Amino acid sequence: MSLILNEDNPFHRPTAGRIKIIGGPGSPTDPDPQGESFLGEIRSILSWFDLLYLSEPATAGWFIFFALTSPLPELTTLRQRLGLSKRMMESVKLCRVDGEKALKIINRSPRISRSEIHRLLSPLPNEVLLYLMAKTNQETTRKAISLFFTQLKSIRVSIGGEDLKALGLAPGPQFKFHTQRTAGGPHQ
Repeated sequence: MSLILNEDNPFHRPTAGRIKIIGGPGSPTDPDPQGESFLGEIRSILSWFDLLYLSEPATAGWFIFFALTSPLPELTTLRQRLGLSKRMMESVKLCRVDGEKALKIINRSPRISRSEIHRLLSPLPNEVLLYLMAKTNQETTRKAISLFFTQLKSIRVSIGGEDLKALGLAPGPQFKFHTQRTAGGPHQ
């Protein structure tokens, strides 16, 4: 499986062939109604990502794997059939659960704040973010993910406990709340 995911040209096999290899007998023959056009979209997104010249990599194979496995309902069978490690399955679940949740929220919120974009997307690996960018058909969502890659992903909190003490706040559990809130993290 690792060889398939890390091959130089993951686009050389037709969509139906890829989904049958991954899903096994009885798998759908096409990952979605667009099939090859969706893989073309994936190729465009990967080219865009390469042109950003970020120091962080994204494995094209994993990105494509997320796309090809998204229509397959049963993850346990997929894990057994492909011999995926627990770590690999956690990535697939992260894509399906957290990635899809973030995508729904951003799709429903055309005027989403930068802090909310950061909070939703920062836990997700690059491959999941690229998959979400390819999957959505909403330009505002693509712009939000692009904004995250180009401007928000590198933002880090520079305020700490000593700074909060200097502002007159008493040490305690609220310190975490204030630093998360500053970074656009979860609000309580």
